[in-house]
Amino acid sequence: SVENVEITEKQTQEKFISLRELTKDKLFITPKLNKIGELILDGMWIDSIDYRRPKDRNKQVFILSGCAHNIKGEGQISMINMFLDKLKKDNDFSQGFKTIKLDYVSTKKNEDSIVTSFQISCSLE
Repeated sequence: SVENVEITEKQTQEKFISLRELTKDKLFITPKLNKIGELILDGMWIDSIDYRRPKDRNKQVFILSGCAHNIKGEGQISMINMFLDKLKKDNDFSQGFKTIKLDYVSTKKNEDSIVTSFQISCSLE
């Protein structure tokens, strides 16, 4: 009957609204992890990925820490900046983040190579 269809439609809408509220303001990590693998440049690697709420903030922060190495021993900082720019411009990765910023870079010289460490933090909206 029409009445049963209307009741079912109303119940379905209520369930949909409840599900939407459950996922509101949530960050889905898996698609972002997949994007990192697609966007990272040759000569770079990620050492750690952290998703936590720092003590001085009330929102979660997604933190990428890694290194860049170039055989010629130069250009690592520009590689890191290119990676940062790709993360910011990619809609799938940047969606849900208010800011994506480079926290620090640190260059270490070994006997025969130069490696630059970096940290990128992505703050939620």
